[in-house]
Amino acid sequence: MPLTDQGARLQLLDFLWENIENLSFEYSGIAGNTSEIIHGFRAMIKNEDWLNFILDAGDPESKPVPKPEMRSVLRPIGPVFIYAEEGCVPLSFTISLQVLPALLAGCPVVLAVNGILCEDIKKIIKGIEHAMQKVGYSAKLFSTVEQADSKVLTEIFSHLSFHALVIDTQELEHKKILHSIFDGLLSPCPIFEREQHGNITLLLPEFDQGKQSGLISGYLDFSRVCKEAGILRPNILLLPQELETRGFENWRATLSQEFFHFDLKTLSNFCGELELNIGEKSNGIQVFFYNSLKECSEFFNRLENVRPVQIFGSCIDEKDMDGLIKEIEFQSNLLSLHCFPTAKDLSIAAFTTTPTCTNLKSKQDLGARLLLSRFLRPVCFQEVPDAYLPS
Repeated sequence: MPLTDQGARLQLLDFLWENIENLSFEYSGIAGNTSEIIHGFRAMIKNEDWLNFILDAGDPESKPVPKPEMRSVLRPIGPVFIYAEEGCVPLSFTISLQVLPALLAGCPVVLAVNGILCEDIKKIIKGIEHAMQKVGYSAKLFSTVEQADSKVLTEIFSHLSFHALVIDTQELEHKKILHSIFDGLLSPCPIFEREQHGNITLLLPEFDQGKQSGLISGYLDFSRVCKEAGILRPNILLLPQELETRGFENWRATLSQEFFHFDLKTLSNFCGELELNIGEKSNGIQVFFYNSLKECSEFFNRLENVRPVQIFGSCIDEKDMDGLIKEIEFQSNLLSLHCFPTAKDLSIAAFTTTPTCTNLKSKQDLGARLLLSRFLRPVCFQEVPDAYLPS
């Protein structure tokens, strides 16, 4: 029986939170990140409108024909297959941001990992299994497979049918193997892949120069967090032209030591997306100097892939600023003002590549809604008696 009752969902989250809080992890950040995500799901699930209940009342006196009663609600999409990397911190995000929302949506889940689970991950998985047992749900709703190579994956798909597939890996070789298996499936289903094409940080003209060293330090810390969490390093900086001749020395000295690949360019000469491909595994950064915000707007207009964007500073010309923000919102999946996002925010954004899904950081439950919505589908009930309607 799938997990579709609101009370059971809340109990599952409460029991899981208790289990996580009572465990000790080798990586200290795992407990805090997982607990934060659990509280985010709990706050949203308490408000049942996330299931998008719709009641269109019937009218037997309607002409020329009676109008039937129509009810609509989001229901589980069905069994979900999730493939992930073995790295401890990325895998903890996979469980929190992929496995957990799929289970909360009411979907059975199979988690396949390309290596052997570390002790921290085993603790989280046991925490989920114990929480499900306390709520009274079958352990068969969630299973894990270690050392899942192409032979194991082919065996799984020859015996089981899935209604949604999640590929939480950046490794091109593993993606090709999975896609070759998926292409042979008789029943196609939605595939959700991790997409991260780098990161853009924009420094506006009216940025306080006294805060420059602090921003550089914050940028490098943010870069290291991304690397530790298995997320591609931020690799695009947009800076005012005047910094090229005045004040860029600190940036140049620090960034050239931190990044293996270092490029300086003029934004007016930007040709398109191909210019930004410095390689998925490359530890590189590209710095573009701009003369006006209009150049920045044209830059975002030419991008083909959505990216997280951070903006620091201010601008006197509100009209140019409004135009820039509109371009960024259309071409960004995570927009942050005067702050760097966390690894959790970037992990959410990596699976939420629709350009309209902006400002995840400023909307408390939007991330939880987006994560859950991938594993739900709308179902309509016309003149169905209450006894047959889902709980």
